[in-house]
Amino acid sequence: MPKRGFTLIELLVVIAIIAILAAILFPVFARAREKARQTSCLSNVKQIMLGVVMYAQDYDETFPPYRWVQDPPTSVWIDRDNSAANNRHFWAEAVEPYLKNDQILFCPSSTYDTGTVSGGKRYLTYAYNGKMNYTKVALFQDTAGTIALGDIPVRHADRTPVGYVENWFISTSNDTRWIQYGWWSDIHNGGGNYAFVDGHAKWLTDSDAMLGPVVPTGSSLTGDQTGAWFPH
Repeated sequence: MPKRGFTLIELLVVIAIIAILAAILFPVFARAREKARQTSCLSNVKQIMLGVVMYAQDYDETFPPYRWVQDPPTSVWIDRDNSAANNRHFWAEAVEPYLKNDQILFCPSSTYDTGTVSGGKRYLTYAYNGKMNYTKVALFQDTAGTIALGDIPVRHADRTPVGYVENWFISTSNDTRWIQYGWWSDIHNGGGNYAFVDGHAKWLTDSDAMLGPVVPTGSSLTGDQTGAWFPH
């Protein structure tokens, strides 16, 4: 008696079931992978903030600068404003001596890797609160409610000039010529990781009230992100 094989209809049904299961499970797996990267990033942000705190302890309770000019040595991190510049140094260089591993300066979900880019310089994947630029710790009264650093915000064409989504700061210290704004980061499952001046870190989305207002498109920049990045 000959063995009966699968009919074409049966094979198509099986393939359809597998396709449906894959369509259901693949997004779940993707979210799970991103959740793991989110957790790793949160650990990075926490450790970097500890480095910032240790820097402040060693420098008379003063936070590190967001940028300084010095030649030599040649800069390590690329300046998004002028990629050809070799004498611009950023906050990450100031805190690197306090970090056990500079790999934590790279978000695992970022499109930039830990390798070098043109000119031998690298992109930072975390943003620093420029209002902390050489600022005394005592200026920040609400240390648990003020962001010190975190995932780079999303660029918004109507409010951030082309070429000015800097990887190294959000808003400079009392210098209106260089104010930078952006939407809150959504790189990790719709949110971003942020470290606060008091040293704690957490994942937040733009729906979290403590991140401050996000004003409508076309409105004045005043108020955007000021809820958590500015001293208060």
